[in-house]
Amino acid sequence: GSSNSPSNPSSGLSVSPLTSAPASPTMAATTPAMSPTPTASATPTVITYPGDGLSVNTKNVQSALANTSPAFEAFITKQLHTLWKQGGSVPGCQSSALIVLSRYSSAGYAGASDEGMFGAACARGGSNALYAEVNGTWQEIAATQAGYDCTLLQKYKVPVSIAGNTCSDSSGNSQPYSG
Repeated sequence: GSSNSPSNPSSGLSVSPLTSAPASPTMAATTPAMSPTPTASATPTVITYPGDGLSVNTKNVQSALANTSPAFEAFITKQLHTLWKQGGSVPGCQSSALIVLSRYSSAGYAGASDEGMFGAACARGGSNALYAEVNGTWQEIAATQAGYDCTLLQKYKVPVSIAGNTCSDSSGNSQPYSG
């Protein structure tokens, strides 16, 4: 479920407005009378989860993601099931599929500091991941154990508040990223 509460001091949850607004398409008007009228839009909320992030598995997905959108919650539920299937669908390992969510934005972006299969008999390793809502549907746009590709971040207009301030160029070299 979603919540507009600015913060939850008891959980250590940090909520702040998105510092850079997503780029909007430019529209060329043929006459001044045809110029689009801008509409007011809410400032996106960014949630930064404390420490290493919010550990989400199949047992706690609903309660853990209460401050996100229902569509994101459904996507993460599906993503956890996909991770379990990729790990061999071993009975008893379903709750070992884990996403450690580090940031979430109501603008349609999220970052995970880890995503994979973890737990004694079920471990399969993991990676960092980025998620974006593209054409109304949440999807994983990157999974890596290195830096995120600069071209990919620019393609999806991932804000610095989600992706961080560095990315990797086509040669794998770290570059500054400003969104």
